[in-house]
Amino acid sequence: MHDHLRASDYMSPEEEFHCAFYTSVPTDIHLHSHDFFEIFYLLSGSILHHVQPLPPEAPPDEVGPRPSPVRVERLCEGTLVLVRPRDVHVLQPENDLPFRLVNVAFPIATMRALSDYLRDPGFLVDRSPDGRPASVLLQGADKRRMEETVERLPLLPQEDAALRRVYLRRALLLWTGWMEGAEPLPSSGPRKAGPDRPPLWLVSLRDRAGTLEVLQEGMGALVRLSGQSHEHLSRSFRKHYGVTPTAFLNGLRLNCAANLLVGSDLPILSVALESGFSNPGYFHRVFRARFGVAPSAFRKDSSGKRRPV
Repeated sequence: MHDHLRASDYMSPEEEFHCAFYTSVPTDIHLHSHDFFEIFYLLSGSILHHVQPLPPEAPPDEVGPRPSPVRVERLCEGTLVLVRPRDVHVLQPENDLPFRLVNVAFPIATMRALSDYLRDPGFLVDRSPDGRPASVLLQGADKRRMEETVERLPLLPQEDAALRRVYLRRALLLWTGWMEGAEPLPSSGPRKAGPDRPPLWLVSLRDRAGTLEVLQEGMGALVRLSGQSHEHLSRSFRKHYGVTPTAFLNGLRLNCAANLLVGSDLPILSVALESGFSNPGYFHRVFRARFGVAPSAFRKDSSGKRRPV
């Protein structure tokens, strides 16, 4: 017997995904299947993955009898795993060794939409020959790109559903491509700068500004990555985006803090520091100004959401 987790316990119908970072495994999660997909990635350390393999011919989004014995796999840093709704599994720590893991849960409808977009009915089927969840060990540039991708997830504003939907689907194309040994889809080509468009260096900088490293270093990182002077950088941000670089960074930091409050067990002080706020008093003031409540109240209001692992 095993538990069956439901998407409604983790995300509202209008949400595209639920993201959580872990350094420990919740004690109330046991061997389970889902009515949603999930992807998890081991950022550091190692962990044990208990899996009950499934017959390859089973439908990809239905739950049925699981006669196979449970297998235990040791996953190491850099491992990316796609868990289908019918998979039965649970994660457990390895001898209390430290680890850091990110989990992204998303509805079946999202995967079906990607299947329709790619005109590939096989996109939903079993990707592994032995009935276990598909996985891949990322190294080198792929590993760095994966880390950059998941670090952006907590920075996406929760109120911008369209942005979150587009970002997740682009990420899924990349992640599942790795699992199949495929190269990422090519971009539509270089964007050209025009008189009313941001210069290419500024567009690139804005895309790269969402990493935790940049948020924690602040303005110095923006100047260094842009290759521009502080004054020119500030003028360009105000001209093309209508905000100062500092205001832009603080917006990303607050998005990061809000998502960490909901999706992690970090203490509030650690959330502030992780998001790039070195002054706790200032963090509380700007957080309340943005969200209307203190960080502790924000976390409490969101505590009804469980998190799958």
